[in-house]
Amino acid sequence: MAVAAAAQCRCVPPDPCWAAVPWSDLNASVFGRLHKSVDELASCISSLGGNIKSAACDAALNSTDDEFWLTARPNGYLHTGLFNEWNISNDLSEYSVLAETEADFQATVRFALDHNLRLVVKNTGHDWYGRSTAAGSLLLWTHLRNETVWHDSFVAEGCDAASAVPAVTVGPGVPFNDLYPNAHAHGQVVMGGGCHSVGLARRWMAGCFGPFTKRFGSGAVNILQVRDPPAISISASAAG
Repeated sequence: MAVAAAAQCRCVPPDPCWAAVPWSDLNASVFGRLHKSVDELASCISSLGGNIKSAACDAALNSTDDEFWLTARPNGYLHTGLFNEWNISNDLSEYSVLAETEADFQATVRFALDHNLRLVVKNTGHDWYGRSTAAGSLLLWTHLRNETVWHDSFVAEGCDAASAVPAVTVGPGVPFNDLYPNAHAHGQVVMGGGCHSVGLARRWMAGCFGPFTKRFGSGAVNILQVRDPPAISISASAAG
């Protein structure tokens, strides 16, 4: 049993296999979008337990007053203070792919599979418990896939034309703080939660209950189509 369990373990540092991982190959396949993970609050951590202040640390901490400063970074989190008293370095993924295209998604997943790497997927990092990162892992960051397309009459693939409804198609990196004002500008209402910093794709798939749930149902029941390459289409209702 021990041998079987060991065979299923992922390749992580400092295992010998980690040194042999051809990161340059992955970087080439994603057109230079592979980045070494950076601790956004490293300047606040010292060998003395973080008791030494610096201008860089003060600037970083001041920046965290804006929740979107953190969520707009591949290694930032809405509630960074939950991680080891401001030290998140032990929990960071080793590398991050700042995905911009469908090919980036495919290449990253394929590379993780081929080299037995632990793969985690992150959008905004809103998760209070940091489950969108992991020490010794490869992170696929979806936050840059923030396209939004509005449809006056949307028909999901394989459905009858009579099912056409107003809808919006969004990329996996769109947060509610971007979608809500966009919907308002189009005179539409979309089902979402009350916290604007959440990445909506994952939220919708997990149910998503908000102020209009009693009238329009959950976010999940309003999903019309999910496709690969990543995009979700959800029904929209006229505002008012």
